[in-house]
Amino acid sequence: MFGNIIGAKVNNVIFCIRIKGNYIQRRSDSEKSWPAMGGMCGLAAVGKGKSSDDVKISNCTVSGYTIRDNTTKGAWGDTSIGGMFGMSTMDLSKCTAVNDIVVNTIFSGRMESVRVGGLVGSMRGYITNCYTGGKIVCTKKCIDNVSKNRREAG
Repeated sequence: MFGNIIGAKVNNVIFCIRIKGNYIQRRSDSEKSWPAMGGMCGLAAVGKGKSSDDVKISNCTVSGYTIRDNTTKGAWGDTSIGGMFGMSTMDLSKCTAVNDIVVNTIFSGRMESVRVGGLVGSMRGYITNCYTGGKIVCTKKCIDNVSKNRREAG
């Protein structure tokens, strides 16, 4: 819904879909990048000159989506995928994410990684009284590619 949330207080935001087939996805032809994907936003960060006491996310919900990473051009480190946020340095309180996550990532040959979580893919803050549900699936195409790269790396 948002690309980034940086240095802001976010309260009482609800994104809820009851119809199947609603995707938040990164396409296979996306530009080479360091992706962070989530139901609410890719990156939620405290921001320069702010403290974690100034910026928080509370009482927010994202549910009913399928979050799918189809990238073939990962770069510069890890991919982070979460039901609410791909990556966050902000504190989360009373938040809910009930989404399905599909990891269909094809790596470029070097040892890259994907960090996936029902709420947040990669977190550097506090999580208090939050709930997550749904499922996380790694496709056969992704698993086969990871296995191939590990054999080649040796």
